[in-house]
Amino acid sequence: MSNKSTFNLDFFLNLHLLFQMKSIIPDHEVNRLQDIQGILEKTDIEALILDIDQTVVPFGKIIIPKDICDFIHGLQPKYRMCFLSNFPHREDRIQRIRSIEEQAGIKAIFSQRRKPSPDAFRLALDELKSEPQNTIMVGDRLLTDILGANNMGIETVLVQPIDRRTDPLFMVRIPRALQGPYLKFARSIKKQK
Repeated sequence: MSNKSTFNLDFFLNLHLLFQMKSIIPDHEVNRLQDIQGILEKTDIEALILDIDQTVVPFGKIIIPKDICDFIHGLQPKYRMCFLSNFPHREDRIQRIRSIEEQAGIKAIFSQRRKPSPDAFRLALDELKSEPQNTIMVGDRLLTDILGANNMGIETVLVQPIDRRTDPLFMVRIPRALQGPYLKFARSIKKQK
């Protein structure tokens, strides 16, 4: 596997966003994807951008759990939806995503730029034919999903990962271990203002 396929250069190109404390704080936090129902009922949201790994399926898995798949199908009559995920652009990974698309009945966006790059979110918004203020991003990672969407003016929901044991060590577990203390720090700075 080449470094190009696994290394997220876009994260480092957008590191300056980490210093905008408001960009790191999610609008909402939930334990599981299905818990967004209450949030959606209180908003004028028309479109959802969903992360895949640890939001819809455990990292690297192919089959969407039935309760999550049923929930996504239940949202489809009311909301436009797409997947946006930072997965390596390898044929085996693309086939995995295609299987997840088929199960959920929604399209995955294949962006040349990875989250938190604004370009990735612009592609998702274009696909959904939606404006940031009418869209919500649901993901499990603060430094990619939440940071990128907040920077674009998209409402954000941080969801607890489905199964942390499936996370790759360097690309996910280590950054995830850092996100909790960083979020606490960002919230303390926000309170002081």
